[in-house]
Parts: sequence; C-alpha cells; structure tokens
Amino acid sequence: MLNDAIENYGVYSNQQLKDFIYNLENKYNVTDEVEFFNQLVNFSKNKDVPYHGWFKYREGFSYTLIKELLKRCGLKENEYVLDPFCGCGTTVVEAKLNGLSAIGIDINPVSAFISEVKCQSYNDEEISLIKTFESKIIEQIKITKIDEEYIEKYKEVKKFFNEDNFEKLILIRQVLDSNKKKLKPKIYEFFLCAYVCIIEEVSDRKRDGNGLKTSKSKINNVTDYYLEKLNEMVSDIESNRISKNLVSIVERGDAMKLSETVNKYTPKIDKTIGAIMYSPPYANSFDYFESYKMEVILADYATNMKRIKKYRQQAIESFIGRPDIRVDNRKFIDWMALEIEKAIPEKEARTGRKDSRTRKVPKMIKGYFADMEKVISESSDVLPSGKKCYIVVDQSAYLGKIVPTDLFLAAIAEYYGFKVNEIIMCRIAKTSGQQIQLYPYLRDSLRESIVVLEKI
Repeated sequence: MLNDAIENYGVYSNQQLKDFIYNLENKYNVTDEVEFFNQLVNFSKNKDVPYHGWFKYREGFSYTLIKELLKRCGLKENEYVLDPFCGCGTTVVEAKLNGLSAIGIDINPVSAFISEVKCQSYNDEEISLIKTFESKIIEQIKITKIDEEYIEKYKEVKKFFNEDNFEKLILIRQVLDSNKKKLKPKIYEFFLCAYVCIIEEVSDRKRDGNGLKTSKSKINNVTDYYLEKLNEMVSDIESNRISKNLVSIVERGDAMKLSETVNKYTPKIDKTIGAIMYSPPYANSFDYFESYKMEVILADYATNMKRIKKYRQQAIESFIGRPDIRVDNRKFIDWMALEIEKAIPEKEARTGRKDSRTRKVPKMIKGYFADMEKVISESSDVLPSGKKCYIVVDQSAYLGKIVPTDLFLAAIAEYYGFKVNEIIMCRIAKTSGQQIQLYPYLRDSLRESIVVLEKI
C-alpha cells in the first residue's frame, strides 16, 4: 500500500514530504473495510433503485453508503444532515427516505435542480394530476410541429445528437413550455426533470473521463423513452412516499460559503446539524462541467458553452485551466506541487515533447487544497461539538507521484478543531493504464476512502 510504495519505490524525492506523508499514514487509524464498502462507493448500484436511478450521475456513490453512514452517526429526530456537494441528491434523498431532514448544496445547477425535484413530497392529488397530464403531453408531442426558434435556441448542442433524436427532444421541451402556465411549478418541474434525465441516453455522447466521448445512442424513439422515464418516476413517488412533514432544502450554492447557506435555511428546518457527509470533486484534473454541458444548456442554465464558465469558476479547483492563483498554501501542499513540477522535465525528455497539460497540474493541486481548506473551515464553523463529518475521497497520482488526498484533508481538518477518528479504506483506486505501465506500484497503492472527522 502507500507506505510500501514510499519505502520501496522512491515515490517522493523531497525527504520532508516523504517523512510528512509517512508519519500521517502511521498517525491516523487507517482501517480496511474494503470487503464491506468496495461496491458502495460506486453509483452503478443506484441504477434500478427508486429515486436514485432517475439520473445517471457518474461521480456519485451508492445510496447504501449513505444509509450506512446515517446508521453509524446516529442522527436524532431534531437533527439534519448536510451535504455541501450533493450531486444528484443521493444523501438528501436517502436521508428523507429514512425519515431525516437534509440540506444539499451543489454548484452545478442541473444537479441541484434534479436533487430538489427528488426531495419533493407528492400528495395523491398531485400524483393524479401528473398521470392525467402525462397522457395529454405525449399526445401533444405526437401532433405538434417543432418551432424553429427552439432549434435555433439550442443549436450549439445539436452536434451531440442525431437529427431525429435532437428534434424529438427539443419538441418535448417545446410542449412542456407551452403548458407551463397551466401547471403548478412543482408539476412542471417534475416533467422537466424527466426531460433532463434522458438527455445523455438520447444523445450520441456519453460521459467518460474528462468530458464526453462519441457513442451512438441506442434510443430510437425519444418520445417513448421519455414516457418510460416518466412512468419510472411516477411509480417511485407513488410507491415510496416522502413525508410532507420533513423539511429539506436543496440550493445551487458554493460549498466554500457553506455557513451562509446553513444560517439561511437552518431556521426553516428548525433542527440542528447532526452530521456532514460529502464527496467533493477529486483532485484528478477532471472538469465536471465539461461532462454535463449538454444538460446545463438544454435546461437553460447557460445559453452557450462560454456561459458555463461562470459555474466552473465557482467550483472547487479540481481541473486545470483556472486563471486565479493561490499564493497561500500549507507547506506540505507546496512540497507536493513542487514534487510533480520537478518530475515534468523527465517526462518531456522521454516523450520528446512539451506537456502543457501536466505543467498546469501543480497549480491545480495548490488550488484544490486551498479550496478544500475553505470547505473544511466552513464545516467546522457550522458543525456542533461531538458531531461527525464524513468525506468520501479518492487519492490520485501524477507522473508516479501519489497525492494522498485523504491524509492531506485529515491534516488540514486538525487545524480547524477536528479530531481524525479514522480513515476507512473502501477500495483500491484506479489510475490510467499508461501510469501503471510506467509506475507498476500504482496498481495497488492508491485508495478511495472515507475520512471520518469529529468536531472537538
């Protein structure tokens, strides 16, 4: 594992960094629960689960992981759970299905929207209205001619679809909008959510790595597929009722300004924070907005690709290309960034070409941990003493240099009044085949883990 790689393979040239990481690994209680958690940090387990299966969120984790953490932290009836990176709502939805309130925050407006719709409680009258309107809207889609203004409005993403699927998808949106005034906002948003949830499957793109890869859609009839999604969602809200007495809130917001959201909404929930649970973006150079740009535009959160930049600039710096520079970092973060920087010339000599992308990684590493320190600081400000914070995170590697994200976040947390109870090893983390070929020790040296913190 990590210590073996440090001792036997000379991962780090900086002795101070080497000693620091080695000491952290030995200092913290790193527990092996791979057998239990291995499949729980994978979103694929949510595929056919009520609510959780509505939208394919590649970066998410299994609902059973949250169920387990909720059991371990022992929330009381007068407490709620907080997730500052709620994604498509696994934590907030699972909390509500288990009779608990929650606040969820996400910088991605599509994620926040889907999470909010999932968290709604639907009564018999509303479900009946949805069913009645469902048949009407499908009939309207079949007889309505597409408005060229809609084609023009979404032309920037047209290239991601075959022509027929694109036009049928846009027609669904056109018909929904034409009925918007007739429906309660809550019902309109339910139908709009179903529309957003089918976008990837009817497109010729699939989320993969740092963006979208070309993959022809297997959906031949978009209208029928939309109807299937609606029926799935209606079945879920009818068979798995969320109590109307549970108040939960989801907001598009900034995790680095966590206390603002907590102070704003805690009085409305009328409970105190019992636990914080989240999985932040990983320090893997992935631009998560690149993967969800079709949904962001087709859901009207940005008029074009350039407009997505405003969300990207507010996100945790887990990707390369951010223009702002952090000048104040922990020494061990500067050591880590310099370690990667010093390894770049060897790679460029080996390949015979300048690696502009990897040259940006050291800055990204500094930005990532500076941003995450803000989140941890804010978490400490709002979390009562004795309560726990769970961070699900992945280690990463660049040019063979292991970035022990879990250890670094744990070390940072100690500056803000947290005790590190344990670091739970959930599974061996993957890296690229190219890295493993050059640095074989990476095959079993990286881990995905849960950092368990307790506010002192």
